[in-house]
Amino acid sequence: MKTKEIIINDEKYIIRDSLRKNLLFQEYTGKSISKMDFENDKDVSYFIYCLLKGSNMKTFTYSYDEFIDDIIDFNPQIYTTIKEFNSEEEFSVKEEKVKKNQKVTN
Repeated sequence: MKTKEIIINDEKYIIRDSLRKNLLFQEYTGKSISKMDFENDKDVSYFIYCLLKGSNMKTFTYSYDEFIDDIIDFNPQIYTTIKEFNSEEEFSVKEEKVKKNQKVTN
């Protein structure tokens, strides 16, 4: 299983691709992770939240609102870290969508 360490507010957290992340995403958004829209900021923020929460159930105690207000706003590098973690998986889907849209419009 692929894992990576991330530091947020001087705390170390592990991120890993897991079933729990998928289940949390579905619970919070009402849709399957396979239906996630990488163009949608809310979907992306829930994805990151669920990835952190699902990998650190006992230690990542932030609510979603706290996560947005206290973490994302002050730690924009999280997006880069998560993108690197998922670069060959989910985030490549967004790039493919953009390429297809460019071909259609040309």
